[in-house]
Amino acid sequence: EVETYGVELEESRAMEAVIELDHVIHDGYEHLRTEPKYSLLFLNPPYQDGFGERVETTFLRSLTGYKNVLQDEGLLVYIIPQHVLDDSAGVLSSRFSDIRVYRFTDKNYDLFKQVVVFGRFKRPDPEEKKRNGRRLKELAKEGKNALPTLDTVDDVCYELYPSDPVTVFRAGRMNDYELQKDLMASPILEEAHEIFSNKIFEVTFERPILELKPMHYSVAT
Repeated sequence: EVETYGVELEESRAMEAVIELDHVIHDGYEHLRTEPKYSLLFLNPPYQDGFGERVETTFLRSLTGYKNVLQDEGLLVYIIPQHVLDDSAGVLSSRFSDIRVYRFTDKNYDLFKQVVVFGRFKRPDPEEKKRNGRRLKELAKEGKNALPTLDTVDDVCYELYPSDPVTVFRAGRMNDYELQKDLMASPILEEAHEIFSNKIFEVTFERPILELKPMHYSVAT
């Protein structure tokens, strides 16, 4: 009984996501309006330098900070290049517990050298925070053999906790799809149909004193 929600800025990827996910917004994450929180955040941000920190870290900082979308003890699945672990170590170690890092398999690793960070959205105790921060920075500088691959069989298991039903999931700008959904859920269409079909009111037109301007025609229409 999993319901999926996605946000994608690039148009062609957003159209592909519509096929795979239950709900998709074609917009930037910074414009997202949503309530309440989610039980899992699958985050695959752009890979590039930003202003003072990597863009991957900025996405993580925002979506688990001022624009937090994760419920308490929700699960993070964070896909980044291995060297970016150094830049993201501060946010990860201060906001997440039970952190585990795996790398892509040999078939897929060499192109972008990607790793996947799993973590529970739960403030760690000071010792765990220090230990995780140090370890993440070490892994950023080590080679691929320092990490297990995603297909490694181990005893690590994360439980997903149920989340409350999502009541708001909107883009920053109104789009045709959202407008259509709102109109279908609103009683205004039914009321308008009843008014016009039953001819409850009559309209009479009289010759205006002055010549009508284009705006007057628009309003009258």
